[in-house]
Amino acid sequence: MNKLFYQFLRINSLVIKYFLFFAVAFVPINANSISDKTLNSAAEPNGAWTTFNMGDDYKTAWRGEFNKYERTNDGTIYLPIYAIDFNSKKLKTSIEWMRINCNEDFVTNLGSYKDGKFSYENNPLARTNDPNMTYYTARLFVCPTDADNGKKALMFALYANPNNKTGHLITWIPEEIEIDNTNKNIISFNAYNSGFNKGKIILGFKNKLILNCSSEKLESTGENIFHDLKEEKSKNLRFLYNTACGKNDILDFLKSEKKDLNEQQLEKVKIKCRNLGFVEKTEKFGACVLEFLK
Repeated sequence: MNKLFYQFLRINSLVIKYFLFFAVAFVPINANSISDKTLNSAAEPNGAWTTFNMGDDYKTAWRGEFNKYERTNDGTIYLPIYAIDFNSKKLKTSIEWMRINCNEDFVTNLGSYKDGKFSYENNPLARTNDPNMTYYTARLFVCPTDADNGKKALMFALYANPNNKTGHLITWIPEEIEIDNTNKNIISFNAYNSGFNKGKIILGFKNKLILNCSSEKLESTGENIFHDLKEEKSKNLRFLYNTACGKNDILDFLKSEKKDLNEQQLEKVKIKCRNLGFVEKTEKFGACVLEFLK
């Protein structure tokens, strides 16, 4: 009797274990990673929305509220977006959400959020790694992309001409930021009029931008352009200001990612040297590591 009872318990425990495994393995993408408060805060398009791409018809503009992104512990960014008619400025979609992780080469349009779930969460067509797709370009605002000579660029504006279906990106390189020695609130960096081809940014002519993080003013030295970022008409540049002036975590996150990559690279080199027979904390081991890091 006892033997049968224990066999019964064992079978049931296995059933529960496999049930839990499949339940966890097949949980769809949902809103559990971010709060309902965040998801519902972007219910109205009244923020600093920035155009990040145009539809194939060049009549539809896709915009993102980059200042309202939320990053989860694993580095995943959730970003509110919507489509608007370029001429009439009327909404063509409800507020939708994009999922972006800079360690992944794809983005996912999760759709609108309602009743605790996303409308496209089970739609495989909502995910793309094609740089030419409309949604993908939003990734360039938050993930550094290859530019020239190993430099990584971020995008901060897109200018499009629907009449002749042309457009160009305005990008900047965080590593090029210079801080004024006298007034630490004033920073300068280069803005590039750039092209974009299959995931790679092609840097064009550059123009120096000066940004005052205290007065929230942005000016260009080469083209005599001035923006008061507190004004309604300059809202689309708020994300550039918030990022460059350290008002959000984008630059900190990029630095931590770079540090993690450097540490991973160093550990791989150490393993190579150990495999070659060098002993750690010796002069020869150090020389071996330096040789591989060149």
